[in-house]
Amino acid sequence: MPALLALGLVACSNNRSANPSAALESAFRSSDAGTKLHVERARDAMEKESYTEAMLTLKRVLNQGKVTPEQRQAVSTAVGHVMKAIDRNPQIDNPVLHQIMAELILKAHGEN
Repeated sequence: MPALLALGLVACSNNRSANPSAALESAFRSSDAGTKLHVERARDAMEKESYTEAMLTLKRVLNQGKVTPEQRQAVSTAVGHVMKAIDRNPQIDNPVLHQIMAELILKAHGEN
């Protein structure tokens, strides 16, 4: 799994300086109300540094169905933001967060 996150880190590295909240809001602005609610919850969780909750919520969004390339990019930006937070404070990393991010990376980059 560490190799997968390393791959994801490379894939998300261009997004690490982007604002994940703005990217998520922009990408999902035309989504249905339920999806928007999940995205808002993920955004709020990220702002509170509740990264496991945020990533789990974004996983639910991606699992709901068809996702546009812009939405995949926004999720990738959010994952990059969390990776940067873990770089700054490795104590916030945990196995559940690690697993969810790995799954998000696969989904955001077109894998099942």
